[in-house]
Formats: sequence, structure tokens, C-alpha cells
Amino acid sequence: MACQASGSNVRIIHRRVALYPRNQRISGINILTLRKMLDLDRTWAEILRGDLAETLYEATKNEVEYLFGDSIQAMAQDDDGVDVTFASGGTRRFDLVAGADGLHSITRQLVFGDEAPFEWYCGYQVAIFTTDNYLGLDHANMLIYGIPGKQVMVRSSRDNKELGACFMFKQPTKLHYDRSDEEQQKQLLADVYADQAWEIPTLLEKMRAASDLYFDPVSQIRMESWSQGRVVLLGDAAHCPSLLTGQGSTLAMMGAYILAGELQATSGDHRQAFQQYEQAFRPVISKEQKKIKSGGDFLVPGTPLSLWTRNHLSPVLAPFIMVPGGIWNRFFPQPSLVKDYVSLSKKEA
Repeated sequence: MACQASGSNVRIIHRRVALYPRNQRISGINILTLRKMLDLDRTWAEILRGDLAETLYEATKNEVEYLFGDSIQAMAQDDDGVDVTFASGGTRRFDLVAGADGLHSITRQLVFGDEAPFEWYCGYQVAIFTTDNYLGLDHANMLIYGIPGKQVMVRSSRDNKELGACFMFKQPTKLHYDRSDEEQQKQLLADVYADQAWEIPTLLEKMRAASDLYFDPVSQIRMESWSQGRVVLLGDAAHCPSLLTGQGSTLAMMGAYILAGELQATSGDHRQAFQQYEQAFRPVISKEQKKIKSGGDFLVPGTPLSLWTRNHLSPVLAPFIMVPGGIWNRFFPQPSLVKDYVSLSKKEA
């Protein structure tokens, strides 16, 4: 299998690769073969978060009122409802408020206070953006370039028309910057990777023109309770597992499904529903949040030895570690982590 790792013709067919700074392909995993062995085509679906949001919007826009270009500025709740003041100046009253507004949740701040007590910084900074697919990658390709403490991953998206780039680096002390100043964030990223070779200079140049840069610390949110009165938190606002686990959107969807199911099962008794939502879902969250160390060590090895181990041993051992588990799960499927609320509601009806 040929590999050219210089210029603009990087193309590794059906391979996930790791590259040293000297631009040599040093290892690879056949993703398509692993997918078949693990039966992932039946059990796994991958979708960009923006595309997921659009899909949900299209499915619900005729039944749900959406207010774009606005945000919550203040809230005041009593036994019967929640008065919400919007940044645009309007005020509305709601029976319940569910905050699903991410790691830096405004809803959480308004109800539970400052973010600091709930944020567990994981020691990494991440930057993600999309650009044109100038490398000509297809869906089976992912390129990984790394040195100890710094990794860059690129892959195609949206029918191979775009290229998604993920920069992740170790940052022992949390960076302080203006989250509204995108140019400052771009400069910080450029400074960190200024001395790197391969496609890094080109990617940094394209990053300057990107309109969708995500630049944030890699953190978790850990809270003793996800609700207060008539306000409840969902997704990253409540329990961000961090991207080191790769489960943020999945857990957010699961949590929303459980909360909706419990609200229906309790006939809208929000106190009981919120309690059962936490009882059912908190064990799942706790288990996923414990994976940050292994996830971080694999994605961003911190030493030459750990980088060598990841690059050389993982491709060799992956089939022997992952495939038996996939085969076992195929013949002995694990019980579902959540109730089938749809079936339960039909039986009650």
C-alpha cells in the first residue's frame, strides 16, 4: 500500500495512520475491516453535531417554537413556574426550563452559580475547524500527526467535500483568554504549533479563514444535582464527559430521552421525574467520566515512549482486544442502559 506524506497528495487508502515529524507513515489500522469485525455498521452511527442539530430541528420545527438569535438573561422561579427574561428584552413564563446550553451553560450559571466549582479541567486544550478537503481524503481515511504533548487529526466530512481538523495539546495550566475574541484564539493556536512541519503550516493558514473555530479547554462538568426547583440541566451543561471520552452528544441524547420518558411516566410531576432521571442516568455518566485518563493518554501521548507505544503497539493489538469483544456482544448483546419509554407509554395507553 503506497503512502505519500508530503505536499498536497496525502492519501492513505482505508487506513488510520500516525505520522512522525519527518512525515513518514509509521503505522496503520484498517478501519473498514475493524468496522465489519465489530459489526459497527449495524450498531454505530456517526454524524456531525451541527448536522444532528439540523436533523432534530427539521423533525420538530412544526411542533416546537424556536427563538433564534436570543438567549436567557435572567430567571426567577416559584412553585408554579419560571419567569424567563431574554437578552432581547422580552419576558416569558414557562412550566419548566431545561438547560442544554453546553459546557459554559448560562442556565447553569443563573441557577447554580459560577462555573468554577463544577468544572474539572483535564489538562488539555482543543481546537476544531473545517476547511476544504484539499488533501483529497475520503470517509475511510484519518491522518494523525503527533509529537509528545501535541496531536493533529484530520479527516473528511460531508460527502468528502470538507476537511475536519482537530488540534489537541497538553496545557498543564488553563489558558485565560477572551472567549468572544476569535482572532485571539486563532493566534494562540498558531503560536503553539508554529514550529511544526507536515501539513501544519497549511492547516494553520486555512484556520485563519475558518468561520467555525471551536477553541476551548478540555473539561468535565461534575455536579451533585442536575436540577433545582423547576429547572433541570441536560447534556454538557449537566455532565460534560469531555471529548476525551467521545460520548458527549451520545450521552446528551440519551439523557434527553430519559428525562422526556420520565416526565411522561410521571404525568408531568417534575419533582419525581427529575429524581428518576438522575437515578437512572447518573451511574452511566459516572462510568463514562472515569475514562478521561485513558482517553487523554491515547489521544495525546505526553512522552516519546507513550507516543511510540500508541503508534506501534495499538495497531497491532487493537484487533486482538476489540474484535473478541465485538463478537461477544454480537452473540450476547448487553441489556439496554435505558428503558423503552415508547413501549411503556403504548402499554399504558
